[in-house]
Amino acid sequence: MTSENTVLRRPHAMALAIASMLVAARLFVPAAALAFSQRSSDEFRATGLPAWVRIALAVPEMLGAVLFAIPKTCYLGASVLLLDLTGAIIVHLSIGIQPIGLYPLLAAVLSLAIARAYFFRCRLRQ
Repeated sequence: MTSENTVLRRPHAMALAIASMLVAARLFVPAAALAFSQRSSDEFRATGLPAWVRIALAVPEMLGAVLFAIPKTCYLGASVLLLDLTGAIIVHLSIGIQPIGLYPLLAAVLSLAIARAYFFRCRLRQ
């Protein structure tokens, strides 16, 4: 492997790491608010769903966001987030709310996980 290839590959890794951290922060902060904020608790109670659903969606999302931001656990975090965001979409649809904001987040998690896998595979081949 030449030093030129290493230099060219590093910006991609750095960009993916920064993007993963931004997506993770974007997921973690609202999930923490959903889990611990009284206002969110009151709003969630108005949906008619049991209180445990709020915690069941928020805690895995926070865990997945932290795992997603760490390069070694990125794929585990992406898996947790994909399951959690799919569950959130299903819950939103079941109560009649269109979860428009969740679709881009789901796409971002998928895209970043696939991009990391692609660049990791390219690195292994060389």
